[in-house]
Amino acid sequence: MDKNTLYEALAGFNGVTNIKLDSEKRVILSKQFSELATKIFNTGYFEVNGCRRIYPTVIEFYYHEEVEGGLLDPIMYHTNLNNKEQVDYYPFGSFNFHVSGLDVTFEKKDEYRASFLIRDCLTSFGQSLFMVLTG
Repeated sequence: MDKNTLYEALAGFNGVTNIKLDSEKRVILSKQFSELATKIFNTGYFEVNGCRRIYPTVIEFYYHEEVEGGLLDPIMYHTNLNNKEQVDYYPFGSFNFHVSGLDVTFEKKDEYRASFLIRDCLTSFGQSLFMVLTG
């Protein structure tokens, strides 16, 4: 997963729908998420309007397979399981603000939902963005 940009690193994420054993899936996901976290924390930021940068400082990864017998994540918000109905997939790289923070999505339609949740981050001014937003 040696990609130059965060976009490329997320695009290189493959999921584990082709692997049968949950224990093996978890090992591979842990490795992929660790590599993504390194990219996010060491080189990742989001630039807003060309003048402000947001640096994630606390993240969590979420992964849920929407296939028969797939690996389920009952905590992930935007799944068919939690909504009791068919939920549209987010386009790659979408931002989804919700009560827990900001999701950055990298899903593969009809296979899996994947995202990393930014629980906290710093702005280019050294302030916690979520503290600024919530007061």
